[in-house]
Amino acid sequence: MKIVSQRIIITAVSFIFLISLTVIGVKFLQGYRVDVNKKQLKLTGLLVVKSQPVAAQLFLDDKLSGATDASLSLPQGDYKVKLAKPGYQVWQKQIRVRNGLVTQIGATLWPISPDLSKVTYAGVLKPVLSPSRNEIAYVLPNSKAVNDWQLQPGIYILSLSSRGILNKKRSHLIAKDTLTVNFDKLKKLIWSPDGSKLMAILDNQVFLLSTANLQDNTPLLDVSYQKSNILNLWAKQKDIQLKAVFEKIKKPLAQELSRSSRVVDISPNDNILLYQATASAKLNRVIDPPLPDNGHFQDIRKLKKGDYYVYDIRDDKNYYLMAKSQVLPKTKLWWMADSRHILVINPGIISIIDLDGSNKTTIFTGKFDSGDVFPYASSQDIIVLTSLNPTQVKFYNLYNLSLR
Repeated sequence: MKIVSQRIIITAVSFIFLISLTVIGVKFLQGYRVDVNKKQLKLTGLLVVKSQPVAAQLFLDDKLSGATDASLSLPQGDYKVKLAKPGYQVWQKQIRVRNGLVTQIGATLWPISPDLSKVTYAGVLKPVLSPSRNEIAYVLPNSKAVNDWQLQPGIYILSLSSRGILNKKRSHLIAKDTLTVNFDKLKKLIWSPDGSKLMAILDNQVFLLSTANLQDNTPLLDVSYQKSNILNLWAKQKDIQLKAVFEKIKKPLAQELSRSSRVVDISPNDNILLYQATASAKLNRVIDPPLPDNGHFQDIRKLKKGDYYVYDIRDDKNYYLMAKSQVLPKTKLWWMADSRHILVINPGIISIIDLDGSNKTTIFTGKFDSGDVFPYASSQDIIVLTSLNPTQVKFYNLYNLSLR
């Protein structure tokens, strides 16, 4: 009987111990932590801070609180989060920690002095980024520099993803100058939506070119008489591509966005729209009740005509980006490859902002036009058409601006 009683006691104690551990685990997951000083259990929120690069100093309300990547249990409230690392620009934002919830921050710190490397050497005209953002079409003019480098004048395709000797990006010729065709006189290059063709528009000629390889054994095809039809077909193909993105959005909201917005750019992951409001409106919710805010991006459902916004299709979140007055006539906006940051390009100035318009950071200044800066899909790097030689102001080349 004594042995049976001992077993019952051991079983009961074990059961109570397991129940206690379960309760403690549940309370821990709910955000409860032990306040040693006050000797009580307090409800907190969890702040998870990650950065690229890692091991940045983490400051909370200007007090050093550790290093990234970090997870901190904090009382509910507003905090100023600042991340700093030698060689990189400071990242900071006001965030809100809520009891029982996890607030996640994934910050990118941009280098103070990005690496700049030359991609082309003989001078470049009319660069245009492909729809896939992995290629750039450009013209090598019939010039002394091109002849000195023993290159063939014509239209080239620069591959941003593949690399050749010495890890340099590679270009291939798709159309060379002839006795009757001089691509120096090119007015415009236009990519087809699928990236397989280029339209080269000159004063009195229009050529349709394959982007895959050199059209060497066949004469250039002048499609002047078909120009309008081809461009109309490409416009329809672009509309189909945009429609496919809108089909991811439930109908009432998709219709409202179609009526009251102009899409500026679609993120590389095809899940986030960067757009300008063409009319004041209120966006209905697709997910109702809404997903909890992450603590540092505020969901804005009211649109003001002219202002710029970002809509996350997957999470049904809409973020205010910037006012109409902040976008000048020559300002260009592009998504970065990570689908979390946006390039803001003005003549001579390149900046990057978070997708809610915060943390605007200038990363490069120089002599270039806002139409001559190109992000690409496979990297955080940027291609810039500029001249670094003040004595050669008209001699522009493509440079790679590395932000890693």
